[in-house]
Amino acid sequence: MCGIVGFFGPGELADLKKLTNLLAHRGPDGEGYFVDPERGIFLGHRRLAIRDIAGGTQPMRSADGRFVIVYNGELYNDGDLRARLVALGHRFDTKSDTEVLLYALIEWGLESLSNLDGQFAFCFVDNETGESIIARDRFGEKPLFWSTQGNKILFASESNVLGHHPWVKPEIDEESCTRYLLLGYLPPPYSIIKGIQQVRPGHAICFNIGNLERVREVLYAQPWDAWPPDFANVESKRQFGIDVIENAVTSRRVSDVPAGVLLSGGVDSSLVVACAVRSGWRPPTFTIGFATESFDESGEAEQLARQLGLESIVRRLDSWDDNRLLTILQSLDEPLGDPSYIPTYEVFESAASRAKVLLTGDGGDELFFGYEPFRVLNLSERLRELLPNRFIRVMLGVVRRLPRSATYMNKVDVTERFIDGLRYSPVVRLLVWMCTLRSHEWGRFFLVRPDVDSVFGEESAADPGRDNLDSARRLFLSVYLPGSIFSKSDTGAMANGVEARTIFLHPEIVSFALSRRGREELSRKFGKRTLRHLARSLGLEAVASRRKHGFALPIADFLRNTSLPAPVIHASMINQDAVNQAWSAARSGSVRHASFLWAALALVNSRAYRVATSRSDESRTMSPTRDV
Repeated sequence: MCGIVGFFGPGELADLKKLTNLLAHRGPDGEGYFVDPERGIFLGHRRLAIRDIAGGTQPMRSADGRFVIVYNGELYNDGDLRARLVALGHRFDTKSDTEVLLYALIEWGLESLSNLDGQFAFCFVDNETGESIIARDRFGEKPLFWSTQGNKILFASESNVLGHHPWVKPEIDEESCTRYLLLGYLPPPYSIIKGIQQVRPGHAICFNIGNLERVREVLYAQPWDAWPPDFANVESKRQFGIDVIENAVTSRRVSDVPAGVLLSGGVDSSLVVACAVRSGWRPPTFTIGFATESFDESGEAEQLARQLGLESIVRRLDSWDDNRLLTILQSLDEPLGDPSYIPTYEVFESAASRAKVLLTGDGGDELFFGYEPFRVLNLSERLRELLPNRFIRVMLGVVRRLPRSATYMNKVDVTERFIDGLRYSPVVRLLVWMCTLRSHEWGRFFLVRPDVDSVFGEESAADPGRDNLDSARRLFLSVYLPGSIFSKSDTGAMANGVEARTIFLHPEIVSFALSRRGREELSRKFGKRTLRHLARSLGLEAVASRRKHGFALPIADFLRNTSLPAPVIHASMINQDAVNQAWSAARSGSVRHASFLWAALALVNSRAYRVATSRSDESRTMSPTRDV
C-alpha cells in the first residue's frame, strides 16, 4: 500500500514534496515524483513495498514515456490481466501490479476498471492528449480525496494533506460535522474539510489537463454490479463451498513479505484461518483481548488457533492511558467515531513486527446479513404497522428512564435504539439505529435540531422495487463499509506500516452472496447461515453457534476514568454547554451519551479537523488534544 498525491495547475516541486512527505506514514519504504511544470502536472508517491520490491517504484511511466501513473493498492488478478495484455503485444519490465494497471488503462481505458479484482486508488495521465483519470475501487477499500480550486484540481490519499496545499483555505464543513457527530463516520463523498470530497467508490473523475474546468464523474461499478461473466467465473446459483474461500485466501496472501491473519474468534475470521490451513499455509494469528469480560473474545480466538495448530499472538488492553489514546486518535485523517479503531490500531501495531500483510474477515457481515439490524428489520416493520406513533412515544419515554450498564450491547440501550427507529421508514430506521444519539436527543447537542433528510441525504432514499433487507444490504455496502469499516482498517494499517486485505470481497464470494436473499441467510437467532454452515463442515461447531460479537471497546470505562477535559468543538451549530455537561456526567459514571462523546473526542483529534480549524500553516492543538 502507498500514499498518493498530486495537483494540476501552476505550482512548485517544493509544494509537491511537502504534501508527499505528509504521507510518509503510508509509505515508509520510498518516495518518488513526476513533475511537468509547463503542463502543470505534479504527482507524488510514498511507497510501502509489498510486491516486486525492486521493480515497483513509482510514479511509473510507460516504455514510451507517454503515460504515467501513481497508484495505491493491490490487484489480485494481475496475473490474468498480464497474460491478456501480453497476448495483445504489451511487454513488461517488472513483476509489479502497478505496471499491469498502467497498461490495462492504456489498452482498455475506463472499461478496464470493472475487470479489476482488488483495492485501489490511482491517478493516470496521458501526457500526449492530456486526458487524465483519478479513480477508486468499487467497494471503497482505499481512500481518495479530491478538490477543485477554480481551474485547478488536487487529489490525495488523505484529506488533511490537501488542506496543507497553498491553494486551499481549509475550514470546517459544518453540515459534514453534524452528519459525522450523529453517524460516527463520514460516508462518501463527504469530508470534514469544506471544498474537499471523497471520490465515491466505483467512480472515476475524468478531466483534461488542458481544460480543468470540465470535469466528469463517471460511475463504472457499484458493489452489487456483476463482474464480467468470464472474469468472475461464477453463476448466481453455483454451489458455494470451502474451495471458494480457499481460493480467495490463496489469491490474497500473495506477497514478497511475511503475511498473517487477524483473528477475532468470530465466524468470518475463523473461516479465513481454517481455509488458510486447508490450503497448506500456516499463518500467525493476531488478536486483541480486553479486561472487561463482556467485550473480550480473545479466549475463543486463542482456542481456535490452538485447535488449528497456529501461533497465536494476543495483545491485551487492560488499562486506558490518556496519552496513548491521543496518540492513536491523532493518527486519524478524517474523524472516525467507531471506538474499535483503538483495538484495530493496536492489533496492527502488534502484528507489524511479524507481518506486513494481514488478511481480515471484513465484508462478511455486510454481504451475508450478519449484523443484528438485519435480523430485526422486518420485525420492526411489522410492529410499526401495528403500533400507533403515540404508543411508540410512550414506550420510548419509559425505556429512556431505565438505568443501564456499561456492558457490551446492554439490553436497555438496544431496546431504546429499537423503539427509537420505529417511527421512520425502513432505510432511515436502520440509520437511526446506528446513530450516536437517539433522535429525541439531537436537539440537546445542536443549537438547531438537525433534519433527518439533510443528515442522511441520499442514503435515506429507498428503492421501491427492492425488499427492505436487500435495500439495507446495499446501504451497508455503499455507505457503512467504505465510510466506517474500511476507513478504520486502512487508517490503522497504514499508521503501522502494514497492509490489510479483505477475503470476502473476492468476486466469486460477492457474486454468490448477492444471489442470496435475506430470508435465506437469517434465522431467529443468527445471520450468515451460509458461512455458519461452512464453519460446521470444518468442525468449527463452537464458532458456528456463537452469537455475533462486534469488535468493540468499553468506552464508558474510559470516559469514567479519563483526566481529559471535554472536547471543544469549533463549529457554530454545537451546544458546547451540553457537551460539557454530558462529559461531566460520563466522568461520574453515566453511560448515556458515551458514543456521542467518543465521536466528539475523535473529531477534535483528527488531522483533517485540526487542519481545518488551524489559524496558521501549522495545525494548532485543540482542547482536549495533547501532542504526544
